[in-house]
Amino acid sequence: MQFLLFFAVIIAIFAVIFAVQNTAVVTISFIAWRFQGSLALILLIAFGLGAIVSVLVSLPASMKRGRLLAQYKKKLQDIKRENPDQEEPSEDILDG
Repeated sequence: MQFLLFFAVIIAIFAVIFAVQNTAVVTISFIAWRFQGSLALILLIAFGLGAIVSVLVSLPASMKRGRLLAQYKKKLQDIKRENPDQEEPSEDILDG
């Protein structure tokens, strides 16, 4: 997880450097909408929108994983309650 965060920060830094070095004025046209602004601003907005979309796309899977984890924890607690004499597994077994 820390590697992914580090990688995301590096990508963001490169995006900002790229945007700052490209300050020409450009026109963006989409259907009837026209926007004129610096290339740096448009690149940063596009980068930000891409980050937001990627978070929104990954959100359902993260929520599902969280729900499953909560269900498994509840099942484990139920099993422990039903079998109070059972020993806890050793760390070797838990590590795989």
